[in-house]
Amino acid sequence: MPIHLLIVDDHPVFRCGLRALVEKEEDFEVAGEANSGEEALDLLARTCVDVLILDISMPGLPSPQLVEQVLDQHPTVKIVVLSMHDDEHYVREFLGLGAKGYVLKRSTGTDLIQALRAVCRGGTYIDPELTDAILPAYTGRPSTKKSSKQLELLSERELEVCRLLALGYSHTKIGNRLSISPRTVQSHRTHIFDKLGLEDRADLVRFAMRNNLLL
Repeated sequence: MPIHLLIVDDHPVFRCGLRALVEKEEDFEVAGEANSGEEALDLLARTCVDVLILDISMPGLPSPQLVEQVLDQHPTVKIVVLSMHDDEHYVREFLGLGAKGYVLKRSTGTDLIQALRAVCRGGTYIDPELTDAILPAYTGRPSTKKSSKQLELLSERELEVCRLLALGYSHTKIGNRLSISPRTVQSHRTHIFDKLGLEDRADLVRFAMRNNLLL
């Protein structure tokens, strides 16, 4: 039986090229294409899919939230991230959420095919260009003493907001989820950044991953 793929990317030309690439392989079949996370969830509810190929830079539903929902509703689906981002925190973030592969968009088609086959066999695939940056996190055990002390600086509500911000939720969606106003969310965000000495979202995501807030 062929491996059924769902391509999720908001660029039609890129999706077309990706479809042509994977369908050259006899064991792959594209079951559908989606230009947003919402459309992907709708297709998954109606279509047999083995592997979801996901671009993480799309408007609408944040990709981390999409990964969570896909794996919650369809736990047998394997997710391979196809991204332009080569920062290690993105790799750790999505692998931590349950994605099984991370491939850079600038990589060769061979890398993507290898990733798809690896995850179908039950393995994990990280783009070779990123291996040197990622392996230390899995071969060593860095001290968490500083991080633990930083966790104590945050209130329970600030920890909730920190986690949701790191997962890519907007202020409005966080407010709806926690029954507080977007303005209050912004206030919590400011306090979190001040207490932890963070400069941007990348710092926030790294902090959340170090402290297992994304699990």
